[in-house]
Amino acid sequence: FEPASGAENKGKEYERLPKGEVISLSLEAGAQVEVLLSKHICKLIAGESLKFVDQAGRQYELRKGRNIIGRDTISNIMMDPSLRDVSRLHLVIEKIDARRVSLTDMSSHGTYLPAQFLPQKRA
Repeated sequence: FEPASGAENKGKEYERLPKGEVISLSLEAGAQVEVLLSKHICKLIAGESLKFVDQAGRQYELRKGRNIIGRDTISNIMMDPSLRDVSRLHLVIEKIDARRVSLTDMSSHGTYLPAQFLPQKRA
């Protein structure tokens, strides 16, 4: 699966998070960042609080510290169990404050962000 090749993502370039590595993000107030869990479009929204929006449009306020997203019942944000390409423990979002988070991909099928949010690879 390569999300940038899909018709619904035409003109957008996504890159896979390195599995198991921590990626830090600082978001501007009002920013919305698409996060693809495998091929399912979700969002991080920075406002008065930091929210995660799942593929069905449900909003979840992220709590300070670790937030686990996946199909498993121990997840803080439980994705639809019928989404078989979303891992049981897919993504860990660690909320540092209202604008800063760390993301750690724990999945088999990948977590993708717009390329501008990932560190540039060195040649």
